[in-house]
This record gives sequence, structure tokens and C-alpha cells, in this order.
Amino acid sequence: MSQQIRNLLILSSIILLFGGYALAENVINSTVSKVSVSIVPQRKKVTAGMDLRVLAKFIFPEDWHIYGTEPGAFGIPTEVKIVLLEAGKEIAPNPALGKPWWPKPEESQSDEGEVSYVYRKPFTVSLGGFNVSKALLPGAELTLKLEARWLACSKEVCIPEKREFTEIVRVVEKYDDAPVNPEFNQEF
Repeated sequence: MSQQIRNLLILSSIILLFGGYALAENVINSTVSKVSVSIVPQRKKVTAGMDLRVLAKFIFPEDWHIYGTEPGAFGIPTEVKIVLLEAGKEIAPNPALGKPWWPKPEESQSDEGEVSYVYRKPFTVSLGGFNVSKALLPGAELTLKLEARWLACSKEVCIPEKREFTEIVRVVEKYDDAPVNPEFNQEF
């Protein structure tokens, strides 16, 4: 066998062995997330002492999926944590205003019969709610901070992703100045 043919075979083997890895590495290192997550507050303006409920909306391309909070045989659970930052202090959701609610994921069965639970279409999660302090003055700003982790998968590759999102909510004096966010009603 000539040296040229042998070198070509070696090069072809290397490409076959590491080509998929290189593709996955490029996708993983991409700054473009495959999943978009947004915070949807019940109101973008609140009065002191008001309750504020919050949703998280997950959107991703049609040929991608993410796993449920209990992924089953494969995958990594999707996790979200939300807090309200009030004067620099983190406030956890009040369980009395509702516990997090996730829509039921689809069952996905592997060729070996193993079952996983996935979301293949955009979905919305209810994250519960917060009691806004009665001591806040009009003009104060509150920050909703959401941390989320998920495993985004296509047929070719799975990418673990982690993102942080924030949404500002302003305190107003009158209840009439704090209408319900139309997007909140659309989603839930």
C-alpha cells in the first residue's frame, strides 16, 4: 500500500472518530441557546402588600426537546429556581400562593424500551407567587430572578444549558395603576 493511500486512510479514520465530537463541541460552545426562557409576571406593576404570581415560558425549535423535572431513564431534569429581590434581599415564593406546577411531559420510549419524559413543544410553568412587602414605597423596583437548567436535545446532540433571567417589577401607589399583564392571562 502506498504511503499516500495509508495517510488518506488514517486521516479518514480520524475524521470519522472525532468529527462528531468536534460538531458537538462547536454546538456546546455556541453562545446561542437552543431554548428561550422568559419570566411572565402576573403584573409588571404592583402595589405594596399585593400578591404577585409568576410563570416561566419555555420555547425551543420544533426538532429539539428538553426533559421533565423527572426525566426517566435518560436525560437531566429541568430545574428552575425563582426569587424576588426586594431591597437586595432574596425572598422565596410563598407556598400559600401555589406550588410550582408543570404540565405533563410526553413519554418517549427508546429502542430498548427505556422510558424518558420530555417536552417537545413550548410550555409554561407556574412558579407560584410572592407577597410584596407592605412597607414598599411607590417608585421602588423589585427584581424577579430566575435560574434555570435543562438538557436541550436534537437527534444529533444534547447540550446542557444553564441561564439566569431577570424581570423588573415596579411599585405603584394605586391598584388601578397595576393591571394584569395580558401575556400572563394568555399563558395560563
